[in-house]
Amino acid sequence: MKKGMIKKIIFNDVSMSFGKLKVLDNISFSISEGEFVSIIGPSGCGKTTLLYLINRFRNDYHGVIKTYGKIGFIFQDHNLFPWMNVLENIGVGPINSNRKNSEIHHIVQNLLKEINMKKFQYNYPHQLSGGMKQKVSIARCLANNPDILLMDEPSNSLDYFTKRRIYDFILNLWKKKNLTILLVTHDIEDALRLSTKIIILSDRPAKIIATLHLEDDRNIPRLKDKILSMIEKGKD
Repeated sequence: MKKGMIKKIIFNDVSMSFGKLKVLDNISFSISEGEFVSIIGPSGCGKTTLLYLINRFRNDYHGVIKTYGKIGFIFQDHNLFPWMNVLENIGVGPINSNRKNSEIHHIVQNLLKEINMKKFQYNYPHQLSGGMKQKVSIARCLANNPDILLMDEPSNSLDYFTKRRIYDFILNLWKKKNLTILLVTHDIEDALRLSTKIIILSDRPAKIIATLHLEDDRNIPRLKDKILSMIEKGKD
């Protein structure tokens, strides 16, 4: 099988309810190795729930979900341990995997260099800006060497300029490491700039309205209007 055609995430007729409230309705899609896919849709339609199902935070669903490779999850909030400095936060995963000290040091130092924060390695979270915290959160995730990166609105609390730097950083990592990325976002323009593919969900119970492949078409204003129209129709 050619590189890029290997399936990393497969959803087949997945439905889910919270009690009597149906959230997902027969969702089917697949994501291949090296794709950068965004999921967009109305607030509360179940976008984050999809990520939780992929990462096995929940298993109370119907249908089939398959994943191939190690998964890393980046949350809206950075979730750094306040009693640990940058160095220690990044090293949590390798330490818990019982790796040798020399290997842990190599992993952490490489990531510090990658996120350009070597001189802040002994700082604690309260001494960092919002963008710096999010970079450390990403590095902590990457320390576990994931094949699949799930991101739930990672720029949600960041200002415009910091958000642009964070997404440029993530794009660079994606290209360099051939990661498979699934991003949940409310920002249609971000999805259009970053993604190779966009999955558009309807209002709850969420169904897939459309899947846009963006390799050849990057007309952001036209596509944004098209997506907004689809989402509005999906609320009917």
